[in-house]
Amino acid sequence: MKLGELEKIIKQIRKYDLEEAILDIGEWIESLNEKQKKNFLSLDIECVSEFPKWILINWDFLNSNYYLADIELINSISNSSIMDCVASVAINKESLNSCHHTEDMKLIANGASSAYDLSLIAKNKESLASPYHRGDMELIYNSLDDEIRRALRIVACNEESLTSNYHQSDMNIISCAKNAVFADALADIATNEYSLDNELHTSHMAVIENAKSDKKAAYLSHIICSKVVMDYPFKDDSKLGYFDILNLVNNAKSDEVAKYTRNVTIDKNLMASNYYIDNIIFLGCAPNGVIAEKIYKVATNNISLCTVNHLDDIIDTINENSSLMSKKEILDYMFDLSNIYASNDLNAEVNPKILSIGRKK
Repeated sequence: MKLGELEKIIKQIRKYDLEEAILDIGEWIESLNEKQKKNFLSLDIECVSEFPKWILINWDFLNSNYYLADIELINSISNSSIMDCVASVAINKESLNSCHHTEDMKLIANGASSAYDLSLIAKNKESLASPYHRGDMELIYNSLDDEIRRALRIVACNEESLTSNYHQSDMNIISCAKNAVFADALADIATNEYSLDNELHTSHMAVIENAKSDKKAAYLSHIICSKVVMDYPFKDDSKLGYFDILNLVNNAKSDEVAKYTRNVTIDKNLMASNYYIDNIIFLGCAPNGVIAEKIYKVATNNISLCTVNHLDDIIDTINENSSLMSKKEILDYMFDLSNIYASNDLNAEVNPKILSIGRKK
């Protein structure tokens, strides 16, 4: 290195107050390649007070074709939080090596509240390599809800989703979510490998879209994303099929009832019993959350589950707490249970045990 070149580099270091930022100045100067020297010596800008000067000496950034243009862009940003987001992308090797760098930088700089989420996607290797990167960035940029943006960002960076056939449609569905809870539930399914590998994935997303409450959306997502539920051998002649259970949770009398129905549905231990489907039915049809809680305690009682009288135990518990139900609730409960057990066949015989519901001993 010639003395004149060294003098110019030292002047630049002093001009931008970088002495303390460089651990070993001599080694740093000696290690600069020609492109890095050219970029550093071409730097001629009056940095605003918030400018993160440490990026000026970042090796990857100095070695890029975007060095001067990115510095000018960062220096033009008035919001320090957005400036930090853009700076983090400016020095990111994945972004610098992609064809999206310039467009991403400009979008993030104008992103206001979306800058953070956009910057994470702009640095994500899987997203940058996918055909969905530009569309995902634009979708998140245009989203007005912080939590929905967060859910979109999670899916936009998820390799399972990006390599599936559902990514674009899932992102569009999430962008239209009713609120943050729905968005999170949808994102959970959109990134769940068991659902993505299943031909029912589109139906799963529709189930969440049509959930009757925030909590039910979350509970339904828990069931759909459960591998033990997905692997359970539901049979055509079963009293309750897979989508029947989802409908039961969604149509539960309250969120509390839906919660307890969810709990037994995803309980691996209950699946091994002879009463897995029965427990789901009695809980899913429960008239209120208080009764559902009482049933749940019996449904998960290992001693009762190992006997032939488990259903009797459940009905006894219901009857012991019949004062917690109105007469209308008792009648509705009887009919709902009978309807499921009879598979909607109006000519089928009703189980006498169900007709005993509401009778006090």
